[in-house]
Amino acid sequence: MRAKTMLPAALLGLTTAAVPVHAIVNGTSAPLTHGVVNVTTPVGSCSGSIVSSLWVLLAAHCFEPWQDPNGDGVITIAEGADAVSVHGPSTAFTGTMNGHLVIKHPGGVWGKSVAIDAALVKVNRPFTMANLTSDLYDTSTTSTSRFLKISRKPTPELNGLSPVLMAGTAAGTPTYATNRIPSNQAFAGWFRTATGTGATCPGDSGGPAWAWLSGPLQPAGWYQIGIHNAGDCGGGMSTDLGTAEIRDWIVGTAWTP
Repeated sequence: MRAKTMLPAALLGLTTAAVPVHAIVNGTSAPLTHGVVNVTTPVGSCSGSIVSSLWVLLAAHCFEPWQDPNGDGVITIAEGADAVSVHGPSTAFTGTMNGHLVIKHPGGVWGKSVAIDAALVKVNRPFTMANLTSDLYDTSTTSTSRFLKISRKPTPELNGLSPVLMAGTAAGTPTYATNRIPSNQAFAGWFRTATGTGATCPGDSGGPAWAWLSGPLQPAGWYQIGIHNAGDCGGGMSTDLGTAEIRDWIVGTAWTP
């Protein structure tokens, strides 16, 4: 079992840094091995996390209904999926990945941070999964089929945690900040975090929230607990979609052996 202190040495020492465009306010540059990416769509810039060798997880509101003209929850290449680009910097790839397919969670809505605000983008060539940190990815399989560690802990049980929110940064490296889930702000399928030390801005949407979790549902370690979907770039609170409740959909869609 990995010691809890291994990842915080890379992530949790929050300091004030220069804030590039689309960066977490007062965020710190994150290592490039954490699978956090920038995703550019025809309607704007978002963040996401590499899930498996061909898939990126982000927010459904990063896309608009007109990109899915037949309303089936899928954006194909014929509908413009290849206009979506995934870029770093990241140790998992070089250059720019083009979208091959975009799939919205059936409970979500394109263009709005409501309901189940989650989507998956399939890219046109594989990520190098062996170059992503094993603290954040399942290493029980071969390196080419590693998978993002996603929490099984029900979201309401996250009250009081201090998770790490990470986001891609269009003007530089990914950034992160440690926030707190107030004791009464984790609900069924979503949670809010206090933003005094890491307010989020446009472009941070879709980025992962991570937390150190332990049993009984999974071995102790770092897991993605949320997808960021709303923030005011200042005071107040940020809102994240809880990933435990949609874990089966993520795994079922993005598993690429």
